[in-house]
Amino acid sequence: AGAWPQSAELGWLRNGVGVNYFGAMPSINHSDPISRGRIKPYLIFNVAAANTLPDRPVTLYLTAKNLTDRDYIVDRTHGIRVGMPLLIQGGIEVGL
Repeated sequence: AGAWPQSAELGWLRNGVGVNYFGAMPSINHSDPISRGRIKPYLIFNVAAANTLPDRPVTLYLTAKNLTDRDYIVDRTHGIRVGMPLLIQGGIEVGL
């Protein structure tokens, strides 16, 4: 697996972009027809942004993972297991 994280600060906005590459993997259980074969390589694209409000201990953030919402196989040991679908999270962090 490989990763390419990149981040930057643009004044009040912090942001980041990430790409994860997972190469082809052989399956472990060769006797089960579902588990046989190679798992194809795949790329996952992620982004994140955060904004700290001026003169306040409050940070707003937004994260998105698997932007393409592509189905991909991560394991075949106990049947086919797919990876995480598109996930978008946001929130508020308050410092006390």
